[in-house]
Amino acid sequence: MGDELRDSGIDVIGSVPWGTHFCQFYRTKQDLIDILVPYFKAGLENNEFCMWITSEPLVVAEAKKAMTSAVPGFKQYLHKGQIEIIPYEEWYLLGGTFDDDRVLKGWVDKLEQALAKGYSGLRLTGNTFWLERNHWDAFTEYEAKVNDVISRYPMLAICTYCLDKCDGNAVIDVVKNHQFALIKQEGNWDIIESTIYKQAKEALHESEKDLKHAQTLAHIGSWRLDMQRNGLLWSDETHRIFGIPKGTPLTYEAFLATVHPEDREYVDQNWTAALRGEPYDIEHRILVGDSAKWVRERAVLEFNKKGALLGGFGTVQDITEHKKVEKMKDEFISLVSHELRTPLTVIIGSLRTAMSEGISPQEMHELIENAVAGAASLAVILENMLELSRYQVGRLQLHAEPVSIRGMAQSVIDKLKGQGASLRFLTDFPGDLPPIEADTVRVERILYNLLENAVKYSPEQSEIKVFARIDKDFVITGVTDQGKGISPDDQDKLFELFQQLETGSRPTRGVGLGLVVCKRLAEAQGGWIKVNSELGRGSTFSFALPICRPEA
Repeated sequence: MGDELRDSGIDVIGSVPWGTHFCQFYRTKQDLIDILVPYFKAGLENNEFCMWITSEPLVVAEAKKAMTSAVPGFKQYLHKGQIEIIPYEEWYLLGGTFDDDRVLKGWVDKLEQALAKGYSGLRLTGNTFWLERNHWDAFTEYEAKVNDVISRYPMLAICTYCLDKCDGNAVIDVVKNHQFALIKQEGNWDIIESTIYKQAKEALHESEKDLKHAQTLAHIGSWRLDMQRNGLLWSDETHRIFGIPKGTPLTYEAFLATVHPEDREYVDQNWTAALRGEPYDIEHRILVGDSAKWVRERAVLEFNKKGALLGGFGTVQDITEHKKVEKMKDEFISLVSHELRTPLTVIIGSLRTAMSEGISPQEMHELIENAVAGAASLAVILENMLELSRYQVGRLQLHAEPVSIRGMAQSVIDKLKGQGASLRFLTDFPGDLPPIEADTVRVERILYNLLENAVKYSPEQSEIKVFARIDKDFVITGVTDQGKGISPDDQDKLFELFQQLETGSRPTRGVGLGLVVCKRLAEAQGGWIKVNSELGRGSTFSFALPICRPEA
């Protein structure tokens, strides 16, 4: 029927889902009282409609007496019709015959009447003491049908069998047709599970484990609302998302209290609309301790035929990370737009001016140089974006070959000087520096990004040093500048996507992709990259790539 658990009232069983059909083997009247009285007490207290079909040795009057003694206010339950206690002749043997279809239809009819009156479901029991051998086969077939019917409805059923009237074959038949059986052994009630039920329970247990793992991985929890008791049943992941320990009493009001004050009215309005049948699919913030989280909630509400709300089932997804990412993407797009427009403006402005009349050859040369520099800057931004895109989709193709770091570094330095870099470049390479095994284009990109950053953040007329050294199977190449340095907090996020540094009063330039691309390209070629920096004393960016081994 579903995953909503109901208190069975029986200690050895605990809570069971709707659709549970089990049996009790008894010897004495007290055995029946021990199980059935707490069973029906729990049903009455949990807003269920109850039906008790009696037979010897516990007849109607004795059943009522036992319930009156054990259940406070039992006469009120009886008076308002929440429980019916009737003899077996008035249910199983109307007209002196047993008709399984009539009996099954009778249970369903009783359930529909109960739901229409606002009860949560039907809890029933039937005693089989009256059952004679000539009825046994028909009743066994009836019990098999009961399993199918009850499993589809909000019903709980316990069938009671006298052990003194059951031989070995009968016991097997009974256990086979029920999910489990209660039997007293050495003064204690034990559970005997049928093979089919045991297999189903094991499969359900595995399914529940898989569901929990899936919810944890997807950060999606689930919940069920019971309107009759104004209570909420949360999955483990929902408890984790809201930061509320399991066992904490949960109501709609308790849930609403976790919602961010600025979003509370919005959530309440949408829930009120959902109670009128409108869709419930919203995003809002919740407070967990001192921090706020973003969640997306969706729900499907359940109504009876008269439109009264029975309950609801929904999901809640932690989308906090997604909302951070979305914010960074928006900021990144804004930043990229600015950075792309800047060189384009230079290019277009320079070329338009160069086309004007009266421009001297010297001015023409300077304007074209400005346009070339703008185009080069634009090309770097676009290439970094393309490289990152290739990496993200797994299409970064590398062509490894012997590469001279000394020659590559000098080539990049010359390119930067040609683009107007006025700083002093110093190089320090050992004479026996071996070539590395790498992709030439990607090594040039790493060096260009690091050296361009050094130029960008270095004071005018300062020095930039490029060096290399051998460390076991790697060549470590470094770029040292004399800039303001980088704080420890900023160092932690240097190589993260879309991150920009806070550099005090100095505005950050660039789109925050260069170092990310350097990291991806170094790691893709079996190497690494890191930074050493101290505020006020400059920074050194180092990357390692494997030495070329001809014998390999």
